[in-house]
Amino acid sequence: MAIVKRNVRVGRPVSQCKLTGDNRLILCVDLQHSRVVKILNAQTQESLGGFKIEPQIKSPFDLVVASRFLFAYNRAESAIEQYKLDSGEKIRNFDISASHTELSAFVVSENAERFAMSDKRGVFTFWSIDGFQPLDRAEGFEPISLIEISENGDRAAIALKNGDILIARTDDLNNRLPLQLHRSGITALKFAANYLIGGDIDGRVTVWNAENGKLLRVYPLGGGAIRCIERAFDDRAAIATTDGGALALADINRDQKPLALDALSEGLTLVTFDRKTGLAVVVTSSWNLLFFDLYADKAIETFLTPPNGGANSKRGAAIKVIVADDSVTMRRMIAAALRASFPSLEILEAGDGKEAIETLEKNPDAKIMFMDWNMPTMDGETAVRKIKEAKIYPNLQIIMATTESGQEKVKQMLRMGVAGYLVKPFRRDAITKIAVKLIERIGK
Repeated sequence: MAIVKRNVRVGRPVSQCKLTGDNRLILCVDLQHSRVVKILNAQTQESLGGFKIEPQIKSPFDLVVASRFLFAYNRAESAIEQYKLDSGEKIRNFDISASHTELSAFVVSENAERFAMSDKRGVFTFWSIDGFQPLDRAEGFEPISLIEISENGDRAAIALKNGDILIARTDDLNNRLPLQLHRSGITALKFAANYLIGGDIDGRVTVWNAENGKLLRVYPLGGGAIRCIERAFDDRAAIATTDGGALALADINRDQKPLALDALSEGLTLVTFDRKTGLAVVVTSSWNLLFFDLYADKAIETFLTPPNGGANSKRGAAIKVIVADDSVTMRRMIAAALRASFPSLEILEAGDGKEAIETLEKNPDAKIMFMDWNMPTMDGETAVRKIKEAKIYPNLQIIMATTESGQEKVKQMLRMGVAGYLVKPFRRDAITKIAVKLIERIGK
């Protein structure tokens, strides 16, 4: 049973609840004809201010909190309004009337750089918030009930009211991947690394490979429809709430029964989680906020510990790692750092991008690749693009190494779909740290 730190009475329906990662909790509270945005200290629950949203709000998706902003769908004016969370100032008003009639779903990426929306005519559009330019448009969709955008903005998951789910590349919305699905109405979607996690009306949490659409795991929770799913613990787990008042933790890397964190007599409608502090906040159907300290729960620690007991010397067994760098010294340094913590790893070396692809073709079961950006014959960027285009290595986790740490370079690498990056020169402990996360992610 998770530890409840505090129970706070709100007194009004809550349509949005979001921990922003800077010790703030954002609440969107319903009034009769508008919404009030309340900002609380996440640890003490003291008020840090707030402001009012005037547009008439009809659906939960009409308000979205992303990064340092709040986005409101003004149905009367067919516009998206952007507000600063710290001041309540409205800074933009995006007219969407030329592209859409009344919206049926609307979402903003976590970094507040992308929109995705659909309307009742079956039109789906994907936008850049900078300049508010449509990046792509697709028509002919069945009615859409839910949209989710991946963290780096390269994919959108689209749930149709008939129970189907599609994954589309956001640069090519007409190229849609249908998911293998036990047909049931989808009530929640969340991307986590290379996974897509869904919740359905029958109380099941389902995990798919987001690259190839393969159904990986189904966790039956029961207790009514899944209301909300939140990523947790470095993408190794997901917290889900159900209509029936259950809060559960599922390790999406492994087939094991979800851990029941709490069960209440009243329904749970929303959950938000801070991966840095371990704080989870749940909204109940009677407008209470429950604050859980998940890192203080020994049962959770045991649940998330790998089967081998978590010792680094035992983890990584039978995992192949490809290290691609034109510098022999750098390859040996990375290999030595990996072997020091994970003696069981099988490490393969490549001198450039072409050799890396050839090594991967001979070892398609490789799980991790360290790829240098600048190499002769074929550079790392070209090699990664070829690997991604092949679409036959969905489980390969790629780490890019580069001498450039600029924001645009980082965004470029993340758009390529890599699992992470290292900026040269880097220390051996940086290699160990990122390897621990990757090995935990692939469930070893």
